[in-house]
Amino acid sequence: MHLVESPSRSILLFEYELFGKPLSTFLDHALAAREFCVKAAWTSIHLNVWDDVVATAARLFRGRGNRPKTVQLNSLSGSRLGGVVRPAAYTSKVRMNDHTIVALLATRGVEDFLQNALLGLAGAGINPRIVHVARPDSAGDAIDPVIRAAGAHVVSFSRFCDPSPDFTSEGYVEYGTPAFISINWAKVRYLRWLLQQYRQVVYADVDVAWLADPLWYLQAVGRHYPLAFQTEAVRRFPPVCCWGFVSLMATDDAQRLLNELLAGHDNRPPGAEPLDEQAACEALFTQDPGWMSRVYPLPEALFLNGLSYRGLLPPPAAAVPMHGALTPFAFHANWTAGLENKRALMMQTGTWLLK
Repeated sequence: MHLVESPSRSILLFEYELFGKPLSTFLDHALAAREFCVKAAWTSIHLNVWDDVVATAARLFRGRGNRPKTVQLNSLSGSRLGGVVRPAAYTSKVRMNDHTIVALLATRGVEDFLQNALLGLAGAGINPRIVHVARPDSAGDAIDPVIRAAGAHVVSFSRFCDPSPDFTSEGYVEYGTPAFISINWAKVRYLRWLLQQYRQVVYADVDVAWLADPLWYLQAVGRHYPLAFQTEAVRRFPPVCCWGFVSLMATDDAQRLLNELLAGHDNRPPGAEPLDEQAACEALFTQDPGWMSRVYPLPEALFLNGLSYRGLLPPPAAAVPMHGALTPFAFHANWTAGLENKRALMMQTGTWLLK
């Protein structure tokens, strides 16, 4: 007997010996299993306690005189439960951290952007318990209250950087400055550290507005591509991959990319001007376009960059009937520099959620 709660959710499949049982047995089992699956889906999915789920199911049915023969777990594309990705067939033995997380990074001076991003994540229905926010050790007094108020996890730089970069700036770090470059390489170390613990990491800068939950979509992408990037919408191949929004799977390819980028940065010749992580990645992909067989460029109509801001404004009347509309997942307020400009752009597009 196979019990399916919904085609758009993760599914628990149970096989039982029910032949020769009275009709009431089937109804009894079906109702009990349905009730259990609903509770398991909504209360356990983000906690990733699948061993407990399976054990509870086994106890439920053993108590009714039937011992499960097999238990397996599947995940279908389209799941909007915000944070679990499974291969096509999965056994009950899984790692506790075998799920998707969202990673952010914030420095002193961007507290309002961090709060806006966290509000967007909540509005998209993403559980804050899967959101991890890294910040310099010296910025805890400013950043931690925002993170904790949202129910997300605080990650200090010293957990993945040795020694921890000591960013003591009291304000926004300008694009292209040495401090900006240093922070972005700390981000690469952060992602590598997270991939040693979680099956999928979705990273976004704090000037990204979350318009809808993209995790189910990125989980589906991750079954085929270990890397997925927002692109910068320039006429170039390989495309310019934006490190302001990226999804990485815990695979050898993803780890190799991060390791190669960090090795190139850490071992650059003395006196050489450091590149930021995006420029270094662009150079690597240009040198070896074969990397693009492992990279999925996220559709620019679904993951809008700053040049696509008009996609969020009221459109002019079309000359002909249009059958459909853009439904993006996220908007990245890049292609403009400075906090005031980014804030104004997000206000214009309706993606600034703070009053």
